[in-house]
Amino acid sequence: MRPGKLFARLLILSIATVACLVLAFVGTLYWRSASDEPFSGASVMASPRDLQVVTQAVRLSSAPDLVLSRGMLYADGNAALGTAISRFVLDAPVFVLKASAGSGPASAPAALMSEAGTLIEQLAGLGYDNLTIRRGTVQISAGEGTGETLNDVEAEVTGKRKGAISGRGSFSYRGQRLKFDASVTLPTDRRPASRLATRIQLKSAFVDANFDGTVDVTQDLQLAGTADMSLPSLRRVARWFSVPVPNAEGLNATSLRGQFTWARSSLAFEQAKVSIDGNEASGSVTLNLGGERPLVDGTLAFATMDLLPYVESLRPQTFGFERPVLSWTNLDLTFPLVRYVDADLRISAPKVTLKGFELGRTAATLSVRSGKLLADVAEVELGSGSASLQFTADTNEIVPRYTLKGRVDNLDGNQVAAALLFSPTWTGKSAFAFDVMGIGQTPGDMMRSLSGKATLHALPGMRAPVDAKTLRTLAKSGAITGWAGITKGQTQFDQLDLRFTIAGGTATAETVQARAGTHAFAVSGSVNLPEASLDLKIASRAGTPADRALKPSDFLGADMVRLAGPMAAPSLSIADREEERLPLPAQLPPGVEAQ
Repeated sequence: MRPGKLFARLLILSIATVACLVLAFVGTLYWRSASDEPFSGASVMASPRDLQVVTQAVRLSSAPDLVLSRGMLYADGNAALGTAISRFVLDAPVFVLKASAGSGPASAPAALMSEAGTLIEQLAGLGYDNLTIRRGTVQISAGEGTGETLNDVEAEVTGKRKGAISGRGSFSYRGQRLKFDASVTLPTDRRPASRLATRIQLKSAFVDANFDGTVDVTQDLQLAGTADMSLPSLRRVARWFSVPVPNAEGLNATSLRGQFTWARSSLAFEQAKVSIDGNEASGSVTLNLGGERPLVDGTLAFATMDLLPYVESLRPQTFGFERPVLSWTNLDLTFPLVRYVDADLRISAPKVTLKGFELGRTAATLSVRSGKLLADVAEVELGSGSASLQFTADTNEIVPRYTLKGRVDNLDGNQVAAALLFSPTWTGKSAFAFDVMGIGQTPGDMMRSLSGKATLHALPGMRAPVDAKTLRTLAKSGAITGWAGITKGQTQFDQLDLRFTIAGGTATAETVQARAGTHAFAVSGSVNLPEASLDLKIASRAGTPADRALKPSDFLGADMVRLAGPMAAPSLSIADREEERLPLPAQLPPGVEAQ
């Protein structure tokens, strides 16, 4: 079984109750018997035709294509005792329904209804009050290569009451029992009708669905109307259809309600209200089954979006059970679902939250094609700043490969500092650009393999919570550990431009231009991202020219200090000039600096 058939099977399941209800009854609207008189119960009891065993396939309808392959049909009544024949029993029937024209393989032609026996004619002519179906089987073909079977169908069908056929019962599908309650309103005259008013209710441990609309029975079965569906756990439904989705947080409680249409290989919800994991949205969702893989297309506007359920769903699993992890670096980034379904989703929300961290208005496009995921965030508000991001993941490789590039403008300095575990008392605006890639199955693996580049451009007036001009004097008093001892005083930079080159998870910083009045600064060294540690050398010199770019000679005799250790609590000490290489300023390559 191909996991990519999940949505095709969901579709088949949604129309299965229609098949169970109409079975041999809708086709009669396209067939006229020689007589309009109801079947006489006395004549049946007087002949052996009161019980008929179907051994040869009988076509009950050509639109839709419905065939009774085999079964046993008998009338329940006794004319000699004065009991009218108003009840039929269809025992162990096997029905074959082609839900779309040309679906399924070619089969031997079925016998004509007029040649199949009087009981079959009466069954198709709705000449009964009640019909009991026992131990039935329905084989449904809904498209080329797509087929499902409903087993152990038990149903009680009531016909011709108030111009409608109603039925209720249950059937088994993939090991689960489902109950249905449905009705089809027949036309008031004897002429065939292409559209029939239909109501369906479907309930099981995994789904609770309702449909109210019309079914079009000409050639392809088509549904149109309002529908609502409630799933206690979308993940359990996926696992029910053998898609290996971990049993974790995210993709659980789901509901969908709106104007529903289905024709051929396309299923659509318009003007829909969607709720998933408590995140509510409005918009449209379409499922297209015509390609090699199911394609989900939609535009959804969320009121708010909480990302916590989806981050929690990335926790690693073993045989479907969550393994405890000590850090976010051990989360699973293989995104198994993208191997089984394609998607084109446009998502927007005025607020996005994650564990107390809040983003403003966000608009993103999510595209999945053959195991490759592309998330394009066109807009996201970060306080007073804004960002655009593009993330790709290719899970078709033996080791998944990821790329991330983007740009953040007008970013508050304290947000950058907080993200890097520095003191949050930085002030000022900056622009940050990055283009990185990595491989691995976890964030930790990806960080250790990370490579690329990043640039930071601070606008004039940025303040750092440290007196950079007196760092050497501070270090002479002895080695100082922790930001509390380092962040004394302030430095306001007139210019600060940095470039980071990243290889093997280590970012090397090069100071391009750093000035505070007549003081010039240069920084060299590295930051180990997976280990969250740094080893930087900072050179400062007063009295440098402010009307030209910095030169290496401007730093002859500069004061030097070393900042090393964990990023959360580094140590400041004097740097030995004879052992330490002097960091020199360099120019940003064209097109890298922030504008």
